[in-house]
Amino acid sequence: MRILAMLVLLLAYLPISQKAFAENELIIMKQTVGGMASDANPLAAVVIGTDTATGQEPTLLNFNITHPSAAGDSFTNEKTGQYFLGNGVGKYTIYDVKTNTVSVESYSQAVKALPWGGDSIISATNDDAEIKIDETNNTVNIDNAAISDGDGKNIIGVKNDGAVHIGENSLVTKEENGTQSLSAQDANGDAIDINITNGSNLLVNGKPITAGVSIKEVRKYDSRSVALSAALTSLPTQSIDGSHACGIGSGVRGNYSAMALGCAADLDRIKLFDNAPLFVRNASINLGTSFLTHDDPDYTFKAGLTWNFGKSKAKTRNLSKNDRRDIRSTIAEQKNALAINKLQKDNRVLKESNMELTRKLNSLIAANQRFLDLSEKMERLAQQIETQDALLAIK
Repeated sequence: MRILAMLVLLLAYLPISQKAFAENELIIMKQTVGGMASDANPLAAVVIGTDTATGQEPTLLNFNITHPSAAGDSFTNEKTGQYFLGNGVGKYTIYDVKTNTVSVESYSQAVKALPWGGDSIISATNDDAEIKIDETNNTVNIDNAAISDGDGKNIIGVKNDGAVHIGENSLVTKEENGTQSLSAQDANGDAIDINITNGSNLLVNGKPITAGVSIKEVRKYDSRSVALSAALTSLPTQSIDGSHACGIGSGVRGNYSAMALGCAADLDRIKLFDNAPLFVRNASINLGTSFLTHDDPDYTFKAGLTWNFGKSKAKTRNLSKNDRRDIRSTIAEQKNALAINKLQKDNRVLKESNMELTRKLNSLIAANQRFLDLSEKMERLAQQIETQDALLAIK
């Protein structure tokens, strides 16, 4: 694991071209012809690679050098991967391993490369390094950095928000608020779909959820639902000859069977609905429940209302003599009941009229008695007047 991690890090970060790194561990830079090289007299030179494993020394680059070399005035810039060959007074021919090119730079005097503080990027001891090698746990920790391929395309990257991006057009995963999110982005950073292909299955708690695999589960639950529904539909939805009806039903689909229990009743026979509107009281209510006969503790329930429309089409010719006699008796009883109700109503009206006439007669009797009393008083008064007139005449 540690060797693999180190190899990935070297591939991603060491400033060495693929050719130079893979085939040549050392390089040789030398002048190939005699003479003193200068700007006015450039001389042929060559860069040669050395493969210590095979002993081969292939030519990497031919170029013209424009200055002599001075002993001790050569060094390698470890950070950039450039080899400097100087003339002792500030002029340098610089070979770039990554690009396999040569350039010339001049300085005021001879220079040296400072030691590279590379542990700020890759380190096994510096916790602040962008890439931390954890030798204890055999892991590599990347901080705001990315692993790229030879074309510079990111393979794995960690963004500032902690999201891990896999691939150039990224598969993104991030842990936040106690959950691990997963999404995908295109080159513009826009969200795109994730497609599970090549026969792979997407599992949740070990169970596949892809359409090709879950069809068996779908059929299983379909058979259960059909069995439950079939059992419910076999229950009565209204009473026919009585005010209530109850029933038991069953349903079967595939390997699944179900049982159902339910009843139906006319609402006009239930006191709770006495004050309900007529169209409600004319309905029948039906209730029922169904359950699988194996491996399912849950129950399915149903409730409904039924209304009858149109004129009844009873076929009396199929009735027996007793039935017809009972019907005639019932009709006669209903007619008698209607007649009695009418007589009782008329009797109540006559009683009320009689009471009114009695009241008026009593009023007339009382008025007549008052008239008789008044007549008697007037008669006595007239007699007194006559007596007084007779007495006056005698005098």
